[in-house]
Amino acid sequence: MTPHQISSIIDTQNEKLNRISKLIIGGGSMDDLLRDRLQSVDTQCFLSYGMTETSSHIALQKINGPDKSDRFELIDDRIRLNLEEDGRLSITGGLLGKELVRTNDLVKMIGQHAFQWLGRADFVINTGGIKVHPEALENRIKDLIPVAFFITGIADPIYQQRIVLVLEPGIDKPQKLIDNILTRVLPHEKPVKMFEINALPKTDNGKIIRNINFETDVKLIWERS
Repeated sequence: MTPHQISSIIDTQNEKLNRISKLIIGGGSMDDLLRDRLQSVDTQCFLSYGMTETSSHIALQKINGPDKSDRFELIDDRIRLNLEEDGRLSITGGLLGKELVRTNDLVKMIGQHAFQWLGRADFVINTGGIKVHPEALENRIKDLIPVAFFITGIADPIYQQRIVLVLEPGIDKPQKLIDNILTRVLPHEKPVKMFEINALPKTDNGKIIRNINFETDVKLIWERS
């Protein structure tokens, strides 16, 4: 099932969801709110990793229950995982045979059969020559921010890009929020601006559209002095 379908069932038919023993979720982005809500259901929920080239999912991550995991684990012993020099995951074996599929996913390998997903290579922010993975940074500060948000980069003549925070309405004291965030981030990860947007732009399957127009799509509500 997709995250959107799961969200609808939790809202209207939670008792039916609890009748399912094990559930594989894929086909879209899962936000932290839905992940948190799944902690209260009886169903064992697994997030799948796969793509068109692999014909099906090749790895699963248990995302709820006392044995929930922070990593994807291979479900096919024929699959071989490789880490490219730029940190991207590549895959061979299984239904792929000898074909090498280079993904756009940045991962941290854990042994030969498991990995942690760090983010998409095309979302990486290069600030002063240091690469920052926005999804990983978001996970580190998500409990500090009570509204939907994302991290992205904005062009800078000196650093190439600087980190900024884009969030939905509801933050009355931006400086207090920034002060809390600064306790969790490294110096090069500090946001330099905070923008408000009416609603986070998303694709049909729930993935955040990070490429926004800072002139027309958002309103500046805080800037580092």
